[in-house]
Amino acid sequence: MNKSFLSHTYLFIILVLFKLVSFAQVKDSMLIKQLIDSALKIEFSDNSLAQKIAQDALKLSEKNKFYNLNSKALVVLGYLYDDIGEFEKAKQYYNRSLAINLKNNYKKQIGLDYSNLGLNSENSGDLHQAISWHTKALELREEIKDTFGIAASNNNIGNIYGRQGDYAKSLNYFLKSLKIIEQIGNQTKLPPQLNNIAIIYFRLHSHEKAIDYYLRALKIWKDSGDKDGTAIGLYNLGNVYKEDKNYTKALEFYNEAATLNIQIENKAGIAECYNAIGSLYSTQKQYSKALDYFQKALKLKTEMNDKSDLATIHSNMGSLYIEVNQINQALSHLDIALLLAQENRLMGQLRDIYKYYYLAYKAKGNYNMSLKYHELYFAINDSVYNVESTKQLNELNTRYETDKKEKENKLLQTENALSIKTIKQQKLVTYFIIVGLILALTLAFFIFKGLKQQRKNNEIISAQKVEVEQQKSLIEEHQKEILDSIHYAKRIQYTLLAHHDFVNEHLPDNFILFKPKDIVSGDFYWATERDNKFYLAVCDSTGHGVPGAFMSLLNIGFLSEAINEKNIFEPNAVFSFVRERLINSISKEGQKDGFDGILICVDKTTNTVTYVAANNAPILISNNEIIELEKDRMPVGKGERKDEFNSYTVNFKTGDMLYLYTDGYADQFGGPKGKKFKYKQLNELLLSLHTEPMLHQKDKLQSIIEEWKGELEQVDDICVIGIKLS
Repeated sequence: MNKSFLSHTYLFIILVLFKLVSFAQVKDSMLIKQLIDSALKIEFSDNSLAQKIAQDALKLSEKNKFYNLNSKALVVLGYLYDDIGEFEKAKQYYNRSLAINLKNNYKKQIGLDYSNLGLNSENSGDLHQAISWHTKALELREEIKDTFGIAASNNNIGNIYGRQGDYAKSLNYFLKSLKIIEQIGNQTKLPPQLNNIAIIYFRLHSHEKAIDYYLRALKIWKDSGDKDGTAIGLYNLGNVYKEDKNYTKALEFYNEAATLNIQIENKAGIAECYNAIGSLYSTQKQYSKALDYFQKALKLKTEMNDKSDLATIHSNMGSLYIEVNQINQALSHLDIALLLAQENRLMGQLRDIYKYYYLAYKAKGNYNMSLKYHELYFAINDSVYNVESTKQLNELNTRYETDKKEKENKLLQTENALSIKTIKQQKLVTYFIIVGLILALTLAFFIFKGLKQQRKNNEIISAQKVEVEQQKSLIEEHQKEILDSIHYAKRIQYTLLAHHDFVNEHLPDNFILFKPKDIVSGDFYWATERDNKFYLAVCDSTGHGVPGAFMSLLNIGFLSEAINEKNIFEPNAVFSFVRERLINSISKEGQKDGFDGILICVDKTTNTVTYVAANNAPILISNNEIIELEKDRMPVGKGERKDEFNSYTVNFKTGDMLYLYTDGYADQFGGPKGKKFKYKQLNELLLSLHTEPMLHQKDKLQSIIEEWKGELEQVDDICVIGIKLS
């Protein structure tokens, strides 16, 4: 057998094998696509089965190294877990997809991953992170000219600004998105934009425009058989009819939307409908029915951990309990709503929460707190709803002018009728007039004299009134300027505090309870990361309110300077540096300003935790025992002692709890005898809670101190941070 024949035979065999392998890969590729399509088709009807199908698609794509299909399978799994409220699992799948697409530079898919992560953050209530992801998606999509993607990102960003109460920005993004879709000419893509624009007009009370956009969106959804979209449209029309006080019609739309959401197993949609029905019954003073629906909505949203909507539901429940005069329960719900709304910058919800606080404290007779929240309500109302206010003023002015003209016409008609009657009777009474004229002239003299004196008195009173009004206006203007300045200072201070996402990134299992006594705080928590070391400080500056806030800003600046500029990495050396800076900067005249606090350092390389403690001791709970760790009995600043600070090591086991707190919680007066809460009681409370989930620990600490405080004022800033060590 010659070599030429052998070589040709070998080549033929190789080609056949290659064809067989290629054919098998094509079959696998088609199968994966079919599995992905099948999972999406039953996404809402049978989520569990859809997950199994998507997992099969994922395994097959990984086996064949089909990176593009692998990414699509991961995204579908993200959708499925988002649908049932398991947002953390969904995020893991989106991140795995993003890693694949970044590695292979699939830019269009990267844009989709950014968008999915944004929607995931929005669903879990982290609106700040959601805007960050959507902005990245928009920038990438503009770079690659992905037209549909650009429209979707504009729509997503507009939706978040709408939830935060920035309606001008929200409407701007929605209209950009609508214009792009209209230019493309794809009708089926229009409903989300139309629906979102309608929501903004509804919130600004332009109901005719809102209904017009809602109906356009609903028609397209119904015609295309989109049940999910149809449920959204029905729910939103229910909101309009509720606002117009057509409660029967509103309830019909809400129930129809709820039924449709139950059919497609949309938990988020079901919860929103229940919350709306509860609010409707509350408006009609059917409080028992309202509470039942609120609790159903609360249960669903708690399972989904949707912080944004949880804020709304707790706010509504607070309003209901005010109506039935159960003020303590109302305040408990409002406290939770306030924390969630502040955390996610939900300006619209904050406005309602401040209003309910005002009503609650007014009902309790606590007029200082009532006035405080009344001012906060009007401040946020002016900033968020200025368009609405202007419209209402215009309507009131028009109504006033109309009423004025109607009264003038009635007066003229009355005068005419009297004139005719007078003319008829004139002949009969002429002789009486002659007799009465003499008496009238005499009386007129005295009346004129009295009126002249009265006019003089009125002029004096009017001048005094004008002066009083001017003084009142001046005082109110000064008060507003001061309050505005303090609120601006609060925004600056909160910007410098450690962002919760940053803390979560380095210490995943934690909670932060932060309750300033006034608008701004002397207590602060701050964090930074250098050379694989994570630093977290919890400190109590001298004073509270505005003076304390100034000190906190100064202290944060010196801590940052020590670690990030001077490259001082040992915790005790950091406190020593900050003490010198404080003494040289503000203690030259003998002041003893500074702070008490704790700075911990988590070294990720060695998995060790070291700390420095000035007058405040960290609390470690291990083996169900409370361990008060060591501290230095001197402040960071000018004091009686100026010894070197010590650096300590935390000896811990995985799962131990470390608590860092200032003195505000323990020093709060209250309880049956109006005494301090005290550190012993606080530590025992932490021991009883340390095995609970972090959010539950935070909520329990919050509700217990509020119950303890009762009607007494908060005496100091409160800051408590809990960390599970691993």
